[in-house]
Amino acid sequence: MRTLQTASVRSRQRNILQKKKSKAKKYDEVDMAQMSLFDTVKDDDVLDELKNIDVGNLTPIDALNTIYRLQNKLKNRW
Repeated sequence: MRTLQTASVRSRQRNILQKKKSKAKKYDEVDMAQMSLFDTVKDDDVLDELKNIDVGNLTPIDALNTIYRLQNKLKNRW
């Protein structure tokens, strides 16, 4: 009896997962074009700064301050 209930629950689980997968949002070319309109902010300055950090010579507090500053740069762009 218990294995029958377990099989039933698993079957129901599979059905729910399949429905969720089929409802997953699929982006078409129009969606991608609209998304690219909002992707005008470039993060090159932050990436360049990250590349140029000499992590071997940073103190722990300098590292935290650098992360905080870069994080705020990114947050304030949106």
